[in-house]
Amino acid sequence: MLWPFLNDQIIIPPLHRRAILFYSDRMLHRVLPSNKRRVCFTMWMNGTNVNAKDDVTLSKDDLQFTSYDQAQRFFALSPLQRIISRAVYREEYIESLLQCIVVCGSEIDDEQKNKLRSQHEASIVSILTKLKPLIEEFRRRSKHSKHGITISY
Repeated sequence: MLWPFLNDQIIIPPLHRRAILFYSDRMLHRVLPSNKRRVCFTMWMNGTNVNAKDDVTLSKDDLQFTSYDQAQRFFALSPLQRIISRAVYREEYIESLLQCIVVCGSEIDDEQKNKLRSQHEASIVSILTKLKPLIEEFRRRSKHSKHGITISY
């Protein structure tokens, strides 16, 4: 599932010999649970100029917007959206984390899930402390994009 920032989800069914290419630092994404056996191959390509410190450090200078629309356009095209996406997509983010973490072929236990939730909530509090009005507006905008789009071939 691809989830362009503050836009509709795009659900791409897994098909044999299909490749999905996207900038993972600029696109929320996850693999949805499957009822059938499948094999996934993930490849990360890095370069010397990908996600330099300036690309992933949110500063006051980055937050000089004249409108929420301008802020949305900025974050949609920036790796910095990863910083605020945890808060904007609070529930969806933790759901994805809990579904994808498997230890030795088994789901993690309740204690591990609670620890993961606590860590996630701590990062949310940190983000909200600094950016609450922006996050609240983005969360409001994301509620209008709850309907997934399925692409089939």
